Amino acid sequence: MTKPSLADLPMNSIIGLIGSNLVSPGAGAAGAIALALASACATKAVLISLKHSPHEPRLTVALPHLKNLSGWALHGADVDSAAFKEFIREKSPQAATELLRAGETIAQLIEGLSRIITDVEPHITPSMAGDLLAASALATASRSILSANEAQTKGE
Repeated sequence: MTKPSLADLPMNSIIGLIGSNLVSPGAGAAGAIALALASACATKAVLISLKHSPHEPRLTVALPHLKNLSGWALHGADVDSAAFKEFIREKSPQAATELLRAGETIAQLIEGLSRIITDVEPHITPSMAGDLLAASALATASRSILSANEAQTKGE
């Protein structure tokens, strides 16, 4: 039987799993979920700003990318969780490589979100600046978690 995706679990279940004595999910999944939340905050800022400036092309172009990014980040939480579990079990170079690959994918998503935030920031309605700030802070947290996990995987 396959495990359900973290994306399909209620938030209290995700928090319970991450905060349990299980090997996985852990910090990597939490970082990917933080990235999904960052994308959600940026999406909200763009959606509300589009109500005020419905023809702003940078907002219009950013919106589908932000919505897709949230889904990919949640998928990344599952991939990281599975890769970390395998890494702990195997302690092999191949398992380490797979875990690092999962992190690289999440890193690319973080960079994509950061570019979008920079691009849309001048066009965000002032009342939504807090949501965009939250998006940026959550992306930074995700990046920090990812860096720490990478260093640990590499034995640094």
